[in-house]
Amino acid sequence: MLRHIGKVEQAVASIREALRIDPAYAEAYSNLCDVFEKRNMFDELEVCVDEALQAFPEGHPEISFRSAQLLSSQKNLEEARATLEKILPDELPANLQLSYFVLLGKTYEGLGLFDQAFRQYEAQNAAVRNSSLVQKYDADLFLESVRELSQGWKSKTSPIWSETIEAVDTNLAFLIGFPRSGTTLLDTILRGHREIVVVEEQPMVNAMVDKLGHPATLDVVTQMQEAEIVSLRKVYFEELAKHYDASDHVKLIVDKLPLNIRDIGLIHRCFPSAKFILALRHPSDCVLSCFMQNFTLNNAMANFLTLEQSATLYAEIMQLWQFYRKTLSLEIGELKYEDLIEDIKGTCLPLIEFLDLEWDDKLLDYQKTAQARGAINTPSYAQVIQPLYKQSHGRWEKYIEHMQLVQPLLQPWIKEFGYSS
Repeated sequence: MLRHIGKVEQAVASIREALRIDPAYAEAYSNLCDVFEKRNMFDELEVCVDEALQAFPEGHPEISFRSAQLLSSQKNLEEARATLEKILPDELPANLQLSYFVLLGKTYEGLGLFDQAFRQYEAQNAAVRNSSLVQKYDADLFLESVRELSQGWKSKTSPIWSETIEAVDTNLAFLIGFPRSGTTLLDTILRGHREIVVVEEQPMVNAMVDKLGHPATLDVVTQMQEAEIVSLRKVYFEELAKHYDASDHVKLIVDKLPLNIRDIGLIHRCFPSAKFILALRHPSDCVLSCFMQNFTLNNAMANFLTLEQSATLYAEIMQLWQFYRKTLSLEIGELKYEDLIEDIKGTCLPLIEFLDLEWDDKLLDYQKTAQARGAINTPSYAQVIQPLYKQSHGRWEKYIEHMQLVQPLLQPWIKEFGYSS
């Protein structure tokens, strides 16, 4: 529990006390390794793995897995592969089985064994689909909400209400897009600016949707009265206060949750002066990466358990985005992940100007910013502390045989966003 709420020192101390009481407590060693690995504390991870291997010289599945994680971080992929292939996934606790498939998939990919890698990601998603956990969520419910919104918003080509309520949102921007579009890297870069606070993947907009009680269709948003808008704003800021210290006076708050792109109509109705930062990445890379990730499940993330459903959601989301963009007078700053990893300053300078801020050279020191963040609650936590991570650019081409099935869904968006197919 302590490690999940950011109290790392207390978590480490608690686990160390458990190991003092029982030096042969494999799960405690594994948990300690997890703390260090998630925090990118690789020196501490190496010491912990060494201690665990000494405690279990005959081998133990959890300890072997943690050893493989360390070997992977050290780019010792052949030894990581050999270690992982000796482990039977069923020997691991349920919470590590999915991580096992992901790590073995990344290891095979690093060794150029792409078909073997893809099979591991398929195994990961099959394990989730066959688990009791997935029964709690409804992927189709989220997808149908996107389609319902599209049905209304596609019918208009210009704003359909007049503003009569005072704007209170001049210091708000929303970082949107599709998951795995480089938003974690951009989030980390923006945190380096002295006048920006990024609130990462918190449910402020979802709280408004819940308060509304139904999708923010065109008719619903058009008929909103001032009192309802004020009430929804209050819900947003009450939730924001749980994740942001209002005494920290900054010029701009960036609400980063990519799939808030679904609710642009509601956001713009409640915060008409807010700006939007649209993060883009090659649609094929984006969809493939979503399929490969071990996301924490909810109705939206449950769409990434098959490649076909991932591509379907991408196409539906981007179609809805185009309807919003056509209908509403949105202020949009757009940037591509591929440009960002080639030239941070050249890509971010226009964005900072769009946000009405002065350039800050600390934006370039994203690795230091990432280290200072501590826990990063996205699958990119290990990448953003490294030099610009370019291996994922064009990754889909290594899996082109597997991607052929979904290319017809993605091709219109590849063309729309100016990418090569």
